Amino acid sequence: MRFSFDSQVITAFVSAALAVVVLTAMTWSVADEASRAGESVAHSHEVLNGLARIRGDTLQIELSSQNFRLSATRPSCRNGIRALPAASCCWRRFAG
Repeated sequence: MRFSFDSQVITAFVSAALAVVVLTAMTWSVADEASRAGESVAHSHEVLNGLARIRGDTLQIELSSQNFRLSATRPSCRNGIRALPAASCCWRRFAG
């Protein structure tokens, strides 16, 4: 039994449509994974920037308290006291 020309065209069209659907699904999957990876990288950069800020604030606090221990004057301690809330806020944000 031979297939007619019409049935061969329909079979080719259905095969092509199926290939397009599969390729579309694969492309969507790869794009979704790339989007998630980008979000993960952005979050990692945010965490690293926050940690760098915490490190700077902690260093400022340490230097101010060290200066206060050496000179025992109040103005040298004020900068460190001002940095305390910012550092503790960042720590709470990353810990929670």
